[in-house]
Amino acid sequence: TYVVYDLLYRRGRSYMKEPLVRRRPRLFEAIRSAGRIYVVEPVADDGLAFFEAAKDQGLGGVVAKRFDSPYRAGQRHPDWLLIEAVRRQDFAVMGYIPQAGDPLLEVLIVATYDGRHFQPAGRVVGGFDAGVSRRLRKALDASPNAAAPDDGRWSDDRICWVEPRLVVAIKFSEWDRHGQLRFPIFSGLRPEVSPQECVRTAMVEPPEPA
Repeated sequence: TYVVYDLLYRRGRSYMKEPLVRRRPRLFEAIRSAGRIYVVEPVADDGLAFFEAAKDQGLGGVVAKRFDSPYRAGQRHPDWLLIEAVRRQDFAVMGYIPQAGDPLLEVLIVATYDGRHFQPAGRVVGGFDAGVSRRLRKALDASPNAAAPDDGRWSDDRICWVEPRLVVAIKFSEWDRHGQLRFPIFSGLRPEVSPQECVRTAMVEPPEPA
């Protein structure tokens, strides 16, 4: 599916300096939703409800745009705001799945600390490039081996279980009903954080606007 949300040029003429409210009708004149082509419709009202719906679908967030804004190529500007629905938290790494035939990672197994034990919280498969993957793999290979958790959901012979000494920051959309992360993405190393600090924190929602 090809998703179209703006029109910048048409027939050799630039429309980038015109406001979005004028570019939109020209976009619909040039392209209409059909088959695999989809022209995005704006949501002019009920922005909070739209944002909540995006969170419920596990999406990354919404983009808010001023109707009177021009198109600023390659620039960040408050006229266009990315309002993220993702959350961020620190997790201890207690296991990984190595990439076959390569000193890289395929999956990170991250965990939280409940005061007595480390509990697996999810499998992370995105967010690390080859360089970061190689660095993580080297650190994890040097960690002492550990026993697999008793939970049958983690009975996977490919997983290498290690003592949780490495802490990473993870972005995610929410917790599922099994206490596992939804859509987790590696966000960085946290060498200044102790694994025992990786407790599961309550997700505090922002207050309703006045």
